Amino acid sequence: MATQGTASPQSVGSDTAEYDPRTDPKRKAKSSDPGWKYGFWPEIGNRDLVECSLCGGRVNSGIKRLKEHLVGGYGDAVKCPKTTTAIAAEMEASLVKGRRKRALNLDDDDDGVQVVEVVPTENQVQNNANASSPSSGTSVVQHPSSGTASKKKQSALKFASLPPRPKEKKIVITMLRKKPEEVVEERHFKNGPAQSSVEGRIRTKEERDEVNMHVANFFYECGIPFNAINSRSFEIMCEAIGQYGPGYKPPSFHEVRVPWLGKAVEQTNKLKEKHEAAWKQYGCTLMSDGWTDKRGLLPR
Repeated sequence: MATQGTASPQSVGSDTAEYDPRTDPKRKAKSSDPGWKYGFWPEIGNRDLVECSLCGGRVNSGIKRLKEHLVGGYGDAVKCPKTTTAIAAEMEASLVKGRRKRALNLDDDDDGVQVVEVVPTENQVQNNANASSPSSGTSVVQHPSSGTASKKKQSALKFASLPPRPKEKKIVITMLRKKPEEVVEERHFKNGPAQSSVEGRIRTKEERDEVNMHVANFFYECGIPFNAINSRSFEIMCEAIGQYGPGYKPPSFHEVRVPWLGKAVEQTNKLKEKHEAAWKQYGCTLMSDGWTDKRGLLPR
């Protein structure tokens, strides 16, 4: 017979069975980020590891990577098999909002302090004159800046860092058509194609299957990992080729190895320059893979 105040084994087991780590507030950040509705920390103390409440999959790099996992299409995260269209749209909107907020937080010369010059009244000047210690009659007071001027400068810095578009003759359809990067961005934001072209509507399933077979054979023949097809760069490449139209001639081995590699390095340097303004406040660590040839030497 159990004494009063002592829990029976059955009651202890039932309390343990009712515990759900997905609803434990200690396993979630105190944040309004919508990603925490679908994730939690499986290991308390390790905030880098987040587990998906829908499929049970675990991702590193925090809540941002979990939202990419729920949206799908990101090269660093596998799409959640149990996500829905509504969840994917909500997470994509949060990711886009986060990118815009980080772009506006670029640091500049404004140190966040507003300097105000205070001119004293006649009585204050008279009192200073009668005082034993001399005074200049004018003082400077520093107040924390509201940040409005800083944000305007940061926004101007963001757009000024974009490379100017070369002036060239373009046909009307090219001027009205969105860039491949914009098309892919809208596709992921709306979890589907933004709009279908007239040519896409008249294409049959057999025609698309034939193109898909060529794409798959390219992966098989070159031994490319299958997860490369989830990368944004692959989607942008396919969209760019589709916008170019029939007759596209791909670059040669020499062009990819020399001139286009140099242009890719220039683009990376320009992208780096856009973030260097924030190093003063936040700091930055750049990591990249080392490219070597068959002899183990770095390319010149």
